[in-house]
Amino acid sequence: PERHWGWLASSASGDLDLLTQHWRARLVTGERPNQALYRFHDNRVLGRALAHLRPEQRSEFLGPIASVCYWQDGQWAAAYNPAPGEYAVPPDPAWLVIPSAPDTAAGIQIDNVRRYLMVEQMEQLAELARQQDADIWIQAQLELARTWGWQAPEQVRFLLAQRLQAPGDALPKSWSPQLDETPQTHFQRVYQQVQFWQGDATV
Repeated sequence: PERHWGWLASSASGDLDLLTQHWRARLVTGERPNQALYRFHDNRVLGRALAHLRPEQRSEFLGPIASVCYWQDGQWAAAYNPAPGEYAVPPDPAWLVIPSAPDTAAGIQIDNVRRYLMVEQMEQLAELARQQDADIWIQAQLELARTWGWQAPEQVRFLLAQRLQAPGDALPKSWSPQLDETPQTHFQRVYQQVQFWQGDATV
């Protein structure tokens, strides 16, 4: 159970075709081109959903399942469906707007950054990995971005690209935020400074 793959379910009907149909309808979320797979088999996903759903939403989520048993926080947990049956997927499923746990969100962000760098900055990432633990480095850059309030994707990409050029070097002093400088103003100043030194802009 610690590998977060699967959970146990009970159903009075025992109709596996109905159960398969229920989860197939919930497997792919979103509209093209922004579709994603809903990892209903992951007990962490199931547990978070059940913790946040109201009873009537729980029935729409579990459908024909009467009860579930799943691994959560180092122990087995159980949840019950107040009205098992057939349910259509609602237009805005409540189980898709569950807030991620902070450690889960941080892990997802590190995974996404690693994938981005493998596609866009493969050689620099490989060189970094020869010198130090790439995930620890990524985590440090994301923490720096959070500290500075640089949360927009283009701000994080800029920081990663610039830091990859000299991953072991200290940050230039001019990159530090100035007093009364908003995160956006800070980013624009540093961005223009880098553009100037690369010969792509004038100050």
